[in-house]
Amino acid sequence: MTNTQLSLGLYAEPQADFGDFVGETNALTLVSAQTWAAGTAPWCVGLWGGTAVGKTHLLQASIRRAAEHARTAMYLPLRDLVAHGPGVLEGLETLQALALDDLDCLAGHMAWEEALFDLYNRCHAAGHGLLYAMREAPAAMRFVLPDLLSRLSAALIFQVLEPAQDEKPQVLQAVAARRGMALPETVASFLINRLPRAAGDLMAALETLDRMSLSQGRPLTVPFVRETLGLKAD
Repeated sequence: MTNTQLSLGLYAEPQADFGDFVGETNALTLVSAQTWAAGTAPWCVGLWGGTAVGKTHLLQASIRRAAEHARTAMYLPLRDLVAHGPGVLEGLETLQALALDDLDCLAGHMAWEEALFDLYNRCHAAGHGLLYAMREAPAAMRFVLPDLLSRLSAALIFQVLEPAQDEKPQVLQAVAARRGMALPETVASFLINRLPRAAGDLMAALETLDRMSLSQGRPLTVPFVRETLGLKAD
């Protein structure tokens, strides 16, 4: 698989935007991702945290912003590419901004670890930015290659936290607003309390509501949302 082929279909959410990260929970992490995207932060930044806290969104938003700064950039979902072998990492140091998602899936696979170690060194030598995300802090990961663990741990590292409960409706409203949807706070709170917390589930629900609201000419109200998504009342 060549880098030209890799560049196709990797931007799973091309509309990912920093504006969706509202509230104070991850404020410092957000600023650091923004400055990395602009090329003014430490060249290597690491993000870690549980599922559905927004790591992937931050990586994709960073790559989008880097491209807006006229930097060559790519988002790489390693969990989807691991079957293709470590050769997918060859030549990526030529990119000015590279975001590697699900780095933890490479732990324990020596060929991948060696390839990642080499890529890290090549990016550093080229002066190009590397942003990565994983589920646990680097020190907790079971990397076999000590030098790789040392390099990853030397990055500017942030834990991405789940938004505070009172921030979640604001996050959903921000995403909806970018889609041109008027999402009242009562409806946003209803969705947060009724749907799985995974970002993918919430985004899929918004897409369905957007489509049905437009086709039926109905505003987003709690009764409409309950009916459309088949959700139970209180």
